[in-house]
Amino acid sequence: MTTPSHPTIPRSLSFALSQEELFVAMLHLQLEQFPGLDMEVFKPLNKEQLSLLIGVTERALLARNFLKPGQDGTLQLEMLLRGVLLACLFPDTSLLVRHTRPDAAAEEYFFHSYRKMFILHSIPISGIHQFIAVEDKQAIPRAVFSLLSLPDRPHPAFEAGTTRLSLFEQARDVALERGIEAAMQVLSQDGLTEALAQELAVTLSDPIANTTFVYIAHKNSNLAQGFTILQGKNALWWIEPAGEDEQDRISISSLSSEEIIRRLRELLRYST
Repeated sequence: MTTPSHPTIPRSLSFALSQEELFVAMLHLQLEQFPGLDMEVFKPLNKEQLSLLIGVTERALLARNFLKPGQDGTLQLEMLLRGVLLACLFPDTSLLVRHTRPDAAAEEYFFHSYRKMFILHSIPISGIHQFIAVEDKQAIPRAVFSLLSLPDRPHPAFEAGTTRLSLFEQARDVALERGIEAAMQVLSQDGLTEALAQELAVTLSDPIANTTFVYIAHKNSNLAQGFTILQGKNALWWIEPAGEDEQDRISISSLSSEEIIRRLRELLRYST
C-alpha cells in the first residue's frame, strides 16, 4: 500500500486541479479512487479517447510543474502535490460534509488530518477541486463554522425524541408537497410528541439548510460517527442514529446554536 511520505509543507499551500488532472494524478499514484472525484465521468471513454485525455492532461500538469520528468525519464508527480493527495487518501481522520440549501446545488467538503497536516478539499464549481493544506489545526473548525453560519434560534422546551428514519424522510417530502399539517400527521405516527412533531414539521416545510457530517477515525478501525444539523426559521435540530441496537431509528433534538457549536468543537478537537 502506498502511504504519504509526509513532505515538509509551507505553513499554507493552496492549489486547484480539474477533475481530469486529479484523475491523471491518481493514475500516476497507481490508485483507482479519490474522495469526491466522480469516476463515472470517465467510464464511457474508449481506449483511444482515454489515451488522448491522459496525454493532454499530462501536458497541462507539466506546464503547471505538477508533473516533472524523473531521472529515469518517466513523469513523476511534484513532491508536495503527491504528499497532499496521499494524505487525503490515507489520513488519520476525515470529516466529510455535505451542505444543501433549497434551490441550490449541494456543496461537498472533505477535511483530513495527517500528522501535523490539515487539508481542506472542496469542489467550489463542478469539475474543479480546491485543496488547502495548512499546519494550523484550527483551520478545519473555522471552515466548518463559517460554512454553517448558525443563527440564533429559540430553544423549544421539549425533550428529544426518536423515530424511524424512513418516516422522517417521508415527512420531509410530505412537508414540501402538502404542508405542515400533513407532515405533522406523519411525524406523530411513531415516537415523537405532538409539540416536537409540530415544530419539526414547520422546519421541514421551509428549511434553510441541511448539513450532514461523517467523522471517520481511520486508525481506530475506521470508526465512523454521523449526524445532521437541520436549520429552520423556527429551530435548529441535531439528528443522529438512535443507537446500534435501534436500526433505522434516529434521535432528534432541538438545540441552541451555542450547544451545537459546543458539540462541534468537542468533535473537532478530538478529530484534529
